[in-house]
Amino acid sequence: YIDGIPQRIVRRQHHAAHVLSVVAEHGLTGRLLGVSYDGTGYGLDDTIWGSEIFSCMLNDRFEEEDVRPDSTVESRPKIMRSGALLPVKLMGGEQSARDIKNTLCGYIRSIEERQLVGPGTIDKVFKILNIDRGDYGIISACLKADINIYYSACMGRLFDAVTALLGRKTRNTFGGESPMALEDAAMRAYRRLGVTLKDIEADELRMKVIEPTNEEEIYRMDQAVLVADLMERIVEIYESSSSIEEREDRIDELAFEFHKAIIDSTVYICDKVCGRDYIQHIALTGGTMYNRLLLDGIGSSLERLGYGVYINSKVPGGDGGISLGQMYGELI
Repeated sequence: YIDGIPQRIVRRQHHAAHVLSVVAEHGLTGRLLGVSYDGTGYGLDDTIWGSEIFSCMLNDRFEEEDVRPDSTVESRPKIMRSGALLPVKLMGGEQSARDIKNTLCGYIRSIEERQLVGPGTIDKVFKILNIDRGDYGIISACLKADINIYYSACMGRLFDAVTALLGRKTRNTFGGESPMALEDAAMRAYRRLGVTLKDIEADELRMKVIEPTNEEEIYRMDQAVLVADLMERIVEIYESSSSIEEREDRIDELAFEFHKAIIDSTVYICDKVCGRDYIQHIALTGGTMYNRLLLDGIGSSLERLGYGVYINSKVPGGDGGISLGQMYGELI
């Protein structure tokens, strides 16, 4: 109640609100694909979201019996979660967004459990990054016992872990610091080599995409496999570089390849979902899309495929714009 007048509480999922902020800015209607890449936001399946690819029918609504909590995000308007990262178990809650070396240890634990790299590679990575085996053992024990853990499917933590793995940062002292350092490393490679996103060969770093096998599943990007590949590449760079300067240049190039891997997998899933759901317009939003290399790479690739691409311009693409999306969702 406010001044004795009953008020209706409306709950709207964080990353769906990011997409709706773009919808509000551009007055979009009908069918739309929304790509919402972000740091952290509660999901509807007991995981932390932040890598959502939504299929949206803005002038359509779910009937009550059609709502599936594991994949349906909103019934007003009709928004379906169609793609995301495969979750990784991490430890530490909000603290993990600051101590990115601990975040990386969570990824390494998942990689170790899945036997994606050999023990020798893990030992070499620990030595390169000065990760204490005792500290890693404590984190592993907590993860195994489900102490202070969460499941992350957000781009923010993936960028944090890769930044730590490439040795560019160990902590975030402000929001987005590590992803900014990773983008800067990739841009150094671009400026030095004059390469473009199209120049990366097909046999370079890739993100594995898991295809849905039924209507209940969504497309998944396997972030643990990507980090495992990066671990092997980092070891190879340290063992074969003839100087510190060569090593640092090659790590910058690896940061560039990482961005390309995210771009390629995103564009692949977008094209698949758009073809399935008869969509021609795509919204790109979320805090991770402040990364110009990522935003321009995804946007230009989709435009070359013939899609209309929309981004935030009048309101922030990060959390400063979600209130607009929350309100606009009640009007359409």
